[in-house]
Amino acid sequence: MNTEGKMGSDLHQLADRIRQGEKEAEEELVERFQRGLSLALRRRSQDPTLAEDLTQDTLLLVLEKIRRNEVREPERLAGFIHGTARHLLQAHRRKNARFVALESASGEVSWADTPPAADEKAGQDEAGALSHLLRKEEARLVRQLLDELTIERDRQLLIRFYLSHQAKSTICADLAIDEEHFRRVLFRARERLKELWQRFQKRQQLLGEMG
Repeated sequence: MNTEGKMGSDLHQLADRIRQGEKEAEEELVERFQRGLSLALRRRSQDPTLAEDLTQDTLLLVLEKIRRNEVREPERLAGFIHGTARHLLQAHRRKNARFVALESASGEVSWADTPPAADEKAGQDEAGALSHLLRKEEARLVRQLLDELTIERDRQLLIRFYLSHQAKSTICADLAIDEEHFRRVLFRARERLKELWQRFQKRQQLLGEMG
């Protein structure tokens, strides 16, 4: 089997392990693609902070799709991951362009006044919900969900990085996190918060149906 064929087979097996609920496989996917994806997004966006957020959002979305068996060709997972990242970056740019245009016209516009257009919404909802929630709106709900996290370091990490905008070096020093492992620790914390967010959405949906 040639190198490309072996890589495709390895990725297919990795996807199978993720579908079976193997957490080690999820971490392996993150370790395997995170650095290259982050570098590619930095080149495309020229914004390290945005690139970091989109890297996390992309990997979370891809993991969700693998779990739901929505990745049709796992052997081409690398291309799928980078294609998903490009889509999210394009959606972000369209959103920002719309905001700037409206702000120029009115002089005062809030994100809450400008919901995503229908053609963007499907691509943004699942991947962007967490980062949008943390950066833009519903601070009270975010705090409530953060309070529900059972791991104190997760709570401190997310508050310091996303809400207080502290430097990574400061966070790592205060929370005893190896800077080389910062992305992995942040990814796990985001995953746990995302699970709380999804449970909250389900509760709201059930309440709506009961009402």
